[in-house]
Amino acid sequence: MTSTVLVSKRGPAEFRLNARTGAVEPRNPHGAATGVVSAMARRLGAGVPWISSATSDGDRQLAREHPGGFEMAIGDGHTRLHLLEHRAEVFAAVQDRMSSGLLWQALHGVWDRWSEPTFDEGTRRDWAAMGEFCQDYADRIARVVGGEPGARVVLHDYQFTGLPARLRAAVPGVSICTVIHVAWPDPGQLRVLPRYMREEMIRGLLSSDLVVVLAERWARNILDCAREFGGAELGGRVVVQPLGYSPDLLRQAEFPPEDARWAAGRPLVVHYGRTDPIKNAPRAIQAFRLALAGEPRLRESRLLVRAAPHHLGHTANLRYLEQVEAEAALTNKELGAEAVRVVQVNDVAATFGAYAHADVLVANSVVDGQNVGPFEAAMLNDRLRIVLSENAGAAEVLGEHVLVVNPFDVAEQAEALCRGLLSGPSAGLRAAVAPHTWESWADSVLALLAER
Repeated sequence: MTSTVLVSKRGPAEFRLNARTGAVEPRNPHGAATGVVSAMARRLGAGVPWISSATSDGDRQLAREHPGGFEMAIGDGHTRLHLLEHRAEVFAAVQDRMSSGLLWQALHGVWDRWSEPTFDEGTRRDWAAMGEFCQDYADRIARVVGGEPGARVVLHDYQFTGLPARLRAAVPGVSICTVIHVAWPDPGQLRVLPRYMREEMIRGLLSSDLVVVLAERWARNILDCAREFGGAELGGRVVVQPLGYSPDLLRQAEFPPEDARWAAGRPLVVHYGRTDPIKNAPRAIQAFRLALAGEPRLRESRLLVRAAPHHLGHTANLRYLEQVEAEAALTNKELGAEAVRVVQVNDVAATFGAYAHADVLVANSVVDGQNVGPFEAAMLNDRLRIVLSENAGAAEVLGEHVLVVNPFDVAEQAEALCRGLLSGPSAGLRAAVAPHTWESWADSVLALLAER
């Protein structure tokens, strides 16, 4: 049977050293990308190789103790996990500056272009580190696959756009699937990147047998970028596979009592997102304030902003959080009550609990590869109305069942909030969401790869 190797920057768990006992203990990470790799691993069966980076001291200890990988349980199955220990300066460049910094901002088009970005020799060094990072993966994949003909490799996310070309050289004949879990810019936006960077990224996509994205707009942009910067057609190699929710995870839903008391008997609006400027919470708060000012029947409404702390070492993310808090404080001062509550914690169960109790979910991202929150919320709450950004991939699946808005138009968002709070639930929303489980996504992608 042809083997399949799964590749992601984060593994199924991050291992921590217990300072008291000295034991290495796993802590499961959050995030849809890691979750769907786990779903894919369970579908592929016992012992499927999964290669990821060692990110903690515990990870690095296990990488040294088990250079050939080790068995790890994932749900009702298990994988053979290979942890890669990169050079410290390489991983720092990838983790702190390239992955969650430069590339994330480039792919989501969030630079203003007149004050940032500016690229210099440091950028070149960091991109070289990114190349070494990808080469580490290519070398380990070659060891895992050996000389097996027809082996398949599934690369998860944008950090690996430089890997397929290197993998072709290391393992001739391997089938490569590259999954992009985030947005992808059009050629005009990608052109902001240095020439050497964007061309290597496109060469990587052109070296893939299959490129999977979450929405039609990202597929169009990738095809256009391939022609513009690679001088070639990706053709039928780019496929769209929307991503939704995990039924198993939804069972964790639990609304914190203090939030339940605060919102009791009042219409509840929920906004959730990482502390990342693309999540657009300040404008959601502005729209909420405008809605309450214009509609007396909504004066008792509450807005719960759940802001999961994320890379607060980045100036843009820290500034975003400050803007969220400032807008909340202004709104509460104007209304003379705690109408807006900002909760900074990464608690999936509490977020799901908020979804289950909400009357309206606001998912007004400036841009988003998918945004699985609306899928999760719809499966937890059959009376919910959703205000959804037209720039989120999810809008392509859910558009006719939600209130679609321009994420920059606060007046339109305020009108949508009023409609959502004063009207009944959306007919057909849950039926549209139900088929889009992580498991069905994994099945579809693996079937597509098997056809190549």
